[in-house]
Amino acid sequence: MALALDEDAVRERLRPLTEVPTFSQAVARLVDEPVLLSIFLMGVSLGEGLGEAGVAAIGEEEIATLMHDLRRQELEEHGHMEGTRLVVRELFPEHFDGDRYRYADRLIGTDYYYAICEANRTRLRARDRYSRLNLFLTTSFGYEIMVGLLYGAVIDALGRSRLPRALTERVAFVLTVILRQEETHLGIIAQHDALVAADRRALSPGTVATLARLALLTVEDYTWVAELAVREIVRTTAIYGEPERLRAHLAGAGA
Repeated sequence: MALALDEDAVRERLRPLTEVPTFSQAVARLVDEPVLLSIFLMGVSLGEGLGEAGVAAIGEEEIATLMHDLRRQELEEHGHMEGTRLVVRELFPEHFDGDRYRYADRLIGTDYYYAICEANRTRLRARDRYSRLNLFLTTSFGYEIMVGLLYGAVIDALGRSRLPRALTERVAFVLTVILRQEETHLGIIAQHDALVAADRRALSPGTVATLARLALLTVEDYTWVAELAVREIVRTTAIYGEPERLRAHLAGAGA
């Protein structure tokens, strides 16, 4: 049975979670200070790299073959990871010591992606709906909803940044490219529906069992992790707007 779930509608329903002063102030500050903007972009690179790893973690060849544009998505995630890091190096060379990014151990939100994934894994297992495929699809849905809201907010704020226009326009371009390429993928829910409807006659018993477990997922399984991902990115991002906590977090960078 197809899931009646519109990704854009979910994003708009969750948008009010980001329309709070703490988030707005944090985003405004991160686009005004070079160190914070470079840290944010390196976090983007980290997130895209984890997205690439998530694609690879499905670990079932028949499932991977059934999924639309999976290899292209994996290559794009890798390209976003490497490309964003190169842009940081180009725009902020003073933040590198040789090949090492000076604030590599001070990236904000390094635990964020793992926390969302583990919370989702725990929930799926408690409901007897866990599989690597189910974890990948539901977590990816949550991340995509979050990314659309976060990157969109940063792009808007870059237009009001006090940093040089050439710099902010380059960063906005990079984030816009990532968002636009995400839009060219088959949506997560459409991917779910296509897999559930796949002809199973030529598939192995293990793959058939994986698809049967996929069919157990509900709209709530997707929207739950999306809301968690948005709430947690708002909480995580708040540090950019808290000078004392930020100063403590960055203390000792590059030591």
